[in-house]
Parts: sequence; C-alpha cells; structure tokens
Amino acid sequence: MAEPAHTSDGWTFRTFREFMLAKFEILTALREADRITLNAALAAADRAVAKAEAANEKRFEGVNEFRKTLSDQAATFPTRSEVEARMVALGEKIGDLQIRVEKSEASRETEHLTKREQKTDIGNLLGYVFGAVGAAAYVWSLFQHH
Repeated sequence: MAEPAHTSDGWTFRTFREFMLAKFEILTALREADRITLNAALAAADRAVAKAEAANEKRFEGVNEFRKTLSDQAATFPTRSEVEARMVALGEKIGDLQIRVEKSEASRETEHLTKREQKTDIGNLLGYVFGAVGAAAYVWSLFQHH
C-alpha cells in the first residue's frame, strides 16, 4: 500500500509514528530518570532512617542506663515504714536521754543545795562555837578582874 500524500498540515502515518516513537523514547528516558532518582531518594531515606534508629538506640541506651541507675539506687533506699520505725525508735531514745539529763540536772541541783546547806550548817556551827568561846572568854575576863 502506498503511503498517502501529506495532509494539509504535513502529517503522515510515518511522521506521526516517528513523532510518537520519539515521545515514547522521551517518556521512557524520563521514567528511567525518575526510577533512578526515586531509588536514590529511597536509598538516602533508608540511610537516614538507619542513622536515626542508631541515634535513637544510643539515646535509649542512655535512658535505660539512667533508669537502671535509679532502680539500683532506689533498691538501697529504706522504705517509708522502715524510716518511720527508725524515727519512732530515735524519738524514744531522745525521750529517754532527755529524762536522764533532767534527772542528772536535778541531782546536781540537789547536790549543790545539799553542799550549800552543809556550808551554812558549818558556818552556823562555827558561829555558835566562836560565840560560845567569846562568851566564855568574856565571862572568864569578868571573873579574872574581880
């Protein structure tokens, strides 16, 4: 079959076919470029995700280490009931010590008063003795002059 002559706008079946094949090649090349670009972008995204996961894992290791430290530390802390029991026991010991100090102070005060009373008694006794000696000397001197 013979190819028809050009149409008024210059298109023939052959020119149309060549035009379409050229467009198809361009689309195929663009599609291949898109595929390469997409694969590069996906590879970069995979690397970024792997890097982010590694960084996240390191962060979680630090968080987990911190949690373990807190857990280990908390294991050495006394419980509230243990602290309350110790506080009660210390309060009782402080009360006992306070009673002992008060008794000791009272005993010292009593001892101090007793010593003061003894000194007063000795002073009074000496006063009586000297008074008696003085009176006896006076009486003696009266009998001596007559």
